Amino acid sequence: MLEGASLDETAAVREAIAARDAGITLLVVGISERAVPPTEWLGVANYPTNINVFAVADYHHLPAIVNRLIVSVTNGSRPTNEAIYSMLERA
Repeated sequence: MLEGASLDETAAVREAIAARDAGITLLVVGISERAVPPTEWLGVANYPTNINVFAVADYHHLPAIVNRLIVSVTNGSRPTNEAIYSMLERA
């Protein structure tokens, strides 16, 4: 998780490609008032980006995307509250 744009967008996207090639799924949570996600977000997230890029206008809007993030991270299944608490305790 990063805050703000990277210092080198090309390097960030190159590293994201290497991570995806290694089997790592990358999601992007973008916090910006822009209506269209920056190209860096699209270059970092796994494809299809329409389900792996989550954008909100500001930090106050993060709770609105929590359910979508959980479903995305758990491959479409909605874990029980107990499973979520267990994951949080291990983090």
